[in-house]
This record gives sequence, C-alpha cells and structure tokens, in this order.
Amino acid sequence: MTKINLDEFFSSIVAEKTPPPPAPDPQNTPSTPHAHDTPNTPKQERFIEMFRMYEESRKQSELLRSRINHGINNKESHTELLLLSLECIALITGDLLFYKENSKKIANNKQI
Repeated sequence: MTKINLDEFFSSIVAEKTPPPPAPDPQNTPSTPHAHDTPNTPKQERFIEMFRMYEESRKQSELLRSRINHGINNKESHTELLLLSLECIALITGDLLFYKENSKKIANNKQI
C-alpha cells in the first residue's frame, strides 16, 4: 500500500471543475438528469478507490484493536501485543514500512 498525500489529493479533486450540463430542451426532456447518470472523472475514480482502501484498512485495524484488547485481558505476551499494535498503527497511517521495519527489529531483539 502506498502512502497518499491526502491534502494534495483532496485539493486536486476540489479544484477540478466539471462543465455545466447543457441546457435542457424543454420539448425533448423526459426527466431530470441524476448525478449517478454521469460518468466519474479519473480523479473521482482515484478518490473512490482511495476511500475503499481506507475503509478496508479501518476495518482491519478495528479487528486488530479487538485482538489487542482480548490479548491484554488474557495476559498474552508483550511481544505479541506489540506486534499487533505495530500492525494496527501501520494500517491506520497507511505506512506499512513502519510495521515491517519494527517487526524485524523486535524479531532480532527478543529481550522485550
């Protein structure tokens, strides 16, 4: 998963102007056009995909937080809880390298 600069992404979507729809022909207008009738722009498609990825990461992080709470209640090892916490942080921030680097460090240093 790549890290996305949300400020740039949202500002580019807001800045994108779509041309106004053509004036309706009063004699040949069967119904009012709806927003879902128009195709999405490439930027809107990227936004939709980014939102889907965000939602999936959020759901996974909720499951991890539940596992962490369960692990604390069942007195699981601190190392296991730390690894779960690192994974949760990585999903929330979108920084998977954070998890990979730190989990390697923990694996090499079993003194925790």
